[in-house]
Amino acid sequence: MLTATRSAVVPVATAILVSLSQPLLAQTGAKEEFGQLVVGREHIKWPAPASMVRDLRSQNDDVRFKALLLLGVPEKLARIPVWSHATPSVVTGSEVVKPEQIELRYAALGSDETQQAIVVAQVVGVSAYAAVAASKANGWERIATFDCWCKYDAQDVLDTFVSLIRAPDPIALPSVGRFELVLRASGGGTGIYTQDEVHFRLYRGEMKAVMSFVSRVQATLVGNPPPWKLTVERRWFCPSLPVNLPDGRTDVIAVLAESRGETAVPPAVDFLIRELQDRYLKGITCRTYRWNAKGFRYEPVAVPNACKPPEK
Repeated sequence: MLTATRSAVVPVATAILVSLSQPLLAQTGAKEEFGQLVVGREHIKWPAPASMVRDLRSQNDDVRFKALLLLGVPEKLARIPVWSHATPSVVTGSEVVKPEQIELRYAALGSDETQQAIVVAQVVGVSAYAAVAASKANGWERIATFDCWCKYDAQDVLDTFVSLIRAPDPIALPSVGRFELVLRASGGGTGIYTQDEVHFRLYRGEMKAVMSFVSRVQATLVGNPPPWKLTVERRWFCPSLPVNLPDGRTDVIAVLAESRGETAVPPAVDFLIRELQDRYLKGITCRTYRWNAKGFRYEPVAVPNACKPPEK
């Protein structure tokens, strides 16, 4: 990603901030694409989530193959060809892949305290897959799948791909948490990296995107020989942030914070470690949103001084 045969300037990609009125979404048959993130919405009957995890870890190829398909892994990736060591190499058979990492979580993703199951797996190197299942009277039903070829997040694929954050819910008791499922998927090319972030909640039986934006852009001036220049854009979404209002009251809103920065000829390690890249960020601007419980979505709202902390 950081080498080139000739000098070239790779500009920072134009960041696309996405509100619910302008979704970063493309229809692809039964699939939807939010930037680099692919979402499937086919509902199918599912085994109990713990059984799914057991089957994904099974030593029996047929059992594991069926579980991979139920997770949403395409057949061509669930069963891969085996090549000979001879020259020329030929296909001598096939094998069912074994997930490198598997996670099972439960969280309330809707408007009540009912918990849904989230199964996540890393397969075939840097490909990541996740599925959300809801409990039914007669068992479980898979209601959504998510996948990403996260080749630019190779060091921490699952940690980057899926996370949960507490959702805004002013009427909920402190002991009853509702959550947003956060998916991040990356893409890019020589000298550039982009990361799309989408937040989902369960609404009327479907996983609904309630916020979507480009969360990171890293661009470099690449060449041989160096120097290189690094430019970074970062965005963070906070669904519940206290802010001061002009009339003196304090309100709780959602904030999308943004910062940009650049540096010339940074240490080589800065190109690989994102926490080190963030030290070059300068200044913060904020876009503000409010959770609309009736519409079950975030809506833009004008709040001055959203980036300033509330006064004591």
